[in-house]
Amino acid sequence: MGYFPVYLDLRGRRCVVIGDDDEAQMKAGSLVEAGAVVTVISPEQRPRFTEMAERGDITLHSRSYQPGDLADAFLAISATTHDRPLSEQIREEAEREKCLLNVVDITDLCTWIYPALVRRGDATVAISTNGRSPAMASFLRREIDAALPEGYGMLLDVLADVREELRRDGKRPPSRLWQNALNDGETKAMIDSDNAAALREHIVALLTEEDGG
Repeated sequence: MGYFPVYLDLRGRRCVVIGDDDEAQMKAGSLVEAGAVVTVISPEQRPRFTEMAERGDITLHSRSYQPGDLADAFLAISATTHDRPLSEQIREEAEREKCLLNVVDITDLCTWIYPALVRRGDATVAISTNGRSPAMASFLRREIDAALPEGYGMLLDVLADVREELRRDGKRPPSRLWQNALNDGETKAMIDSDNAAALREHIVALLTEEDGG
């Protein structure tokens, strides 16, 4: 398998992004969305970084990487593919600091790789080719994105709400009933209706039918 697939809780953790290209800007935004405490080291001034800094989303240093930038960092992303010696220097510091490092497009310097993502609300599908073919990862992302209904985000919200309510009532439907509810033809038809209330009522009925509601 090569890499172990995992989702990380980055809330409140210091993460560093080094670089100023589109990849660096996109990934800094993703880290902010994940709740990380983000520091950006950007040799060139970029309007997006400036706006994020002004909002207080990131701490911005408009300069090149310096030794010590990864001190106390939990995770880092380095968009320095154009400069292999610099990337290797960053990797050496990451090793010393026990910092998880992704160097964009230089797999052998990475301790983790950034997957291609398909999102439907909080439902996330991560796709990896173990760094062997970013083109294949992008292709799979497009294929999966086209196959997953947009309503899956709403479906997840409904399922989470129903699960919480049933647990408060001391009810724990077996996995079989949850799977039956998801495979139910009417459930699938209602996903695209944008009627969360009706979908919720239908799922509750399917989950509680064995105990008479």
